[in-house]
Amino acid sequence: MRSVVSASPEAITPFLIGEKAYRHGRYLEAGRNFANPFEHDTTFALAALRLYIVNAWNVDAFTLGSWLQRAWQHREKLSTASATALWIVSRIASSSRRASGASDAK
Repeated sequence: MRSVVSASPEAITPFLIGEKAYRHGRYLEAGRNFANPFEHDTTFALAALRLYIVNAWNVDAFTLGSWLQRAWQHREKLSTASATALWIVSRIASSSRRASGASDAK
């Protein structure tokens, strides 16, 4: 819960709505709700991580932004489990960029 309660109260509600949508496979709705918290808390690392992940499901309608980078910049706010997930996702993204010849900037 540490990563959720560190966000402003106004950011928590849309995040939790996004979590529910994500768990029910409604990825477009989840993405919209994970993006909303940034109007109130630009350091909400867990929302950024979730948004990066749902963007993989929303290939035709993803939410633009450097979500993985935002999550990484504020990773100290994540629980151990979420920080581990971020590390794994970051390594996968880094490997994919190298394989495609893109730069590996963080």
